[in-house]
Amino acid sequence: MGKKAVWIIGHGSSRNGWVESVDHLIESVHSSNPLIISFLEKVEGRLIADGIEQLRKMEVNQVFVLPLFVSSGSTHIAEIQEIVSQYRQEFHFEFGSCMDDHPLVVEHILNQVAELAGGTGNESILLIGHGSDEDSFQSKWQEILQSLTKQIRERTKFSQIVTATFLPNKIIERLQELKPSGTHILVIPLFLSKGVFTERRIPEMIQGYPVKYNGKAYLPNHWIIEWIQEQINQYKNHCEE
Repeated sequence: MGKKAVWIIGHGSSRNGWVESVDHLIESVHSSNPLIISFLEKVEGRLIADGIEQLRKMEVNQVFVLPLFVSSGSTHIAEIQEIVSQYRQEFHFEFGSCMDDHPLVVEHILNQVAELAGGTGNESILLIGHGSDEDSFQSKWQEILQSLTKQIRERTKFSQIVTATFLPNKIIERLQELKPSGTHILVIPLFLSKGVFTERRIPEMIQGYPVKYNGKAYLPNHWIIEWIQEQINQYKNHCEE
């Protein structure tokens, strides 16, 4: 069967402490196989090429690649797959899923809604994701957003649950649609970590609208550990079949 490893690949960030927070989170993940973490960009010495060198030193030949990304509608997923494919003569790669519309994501959204909601029943929900300016990737984004909306609607009684993306930018359009309804708009960002979108761009766009917003991202919530653990366990079980 060969020697196996788990390879988690994230986007990377130049923000102080971001990499450390990811590393700290993943320290709690249990894997019977070696586990390494690399980044697509911005983290010197921890890029994909560096990860390949780590795998070589470990003398593994079967690698489970887990993208630490919110959505499989991200063009970065194709970018990672393209880079990794250059090494297919050395390694057999299997890819895990992005977070997408996983039940743990739904729970995260519901927790944020509960935190923001006033209990008046006169509130609506606006989910905001990154989106893509490439049609095939945006189609995937829309599929994920529709699934999240459906699951949230089944578990809540909010009159309106709508979605918007930055690419193409539909946020103002959705806010204008919701404003005349007289409801408070609970704005939930679908982003892995706090950054320019959650701390600057969304606050700028929602200013002047009747919104409730706390800017909380997926990280550093413990459920991400659970999501990673689940993916690793599924890979392990698949290999043992």
